[in-house]
Amino acid sequence: PLKQKGLILTALNHFKMICDHPALYLGETKNHKWTERSPKLTHCIELVKNILDQEEQVLIFTQYIDMAKILQFALKKHFKIDVPFFHGGL
Repeated sequence: PLKQKGLILTALNHFKMICDHPALYLGETKNHKWTERSPKLTHCIELVKNILDQEEQVLIFTQYIDMAKILQFALKKHFKIDVPFFHGGL
């Protein structure tokens, strides 16, 4: 029972990683066509574009440090902006 619960939580965490971006689950730390492989990242970029077009600001939260790094890369690539990144390890 306890071992099964652990396996279920691990599987759920893996599914969450895959949903954010496959690179998280696969442990890819280099640019592996990050902006082309995640519909969620593509949608996030579209949302940020709309926000920037309205001259507004945005704060994005993610559970995964590596996802934040992917977001930084993607936003710099698409909008030529440096994005501050804060996490619990600071």
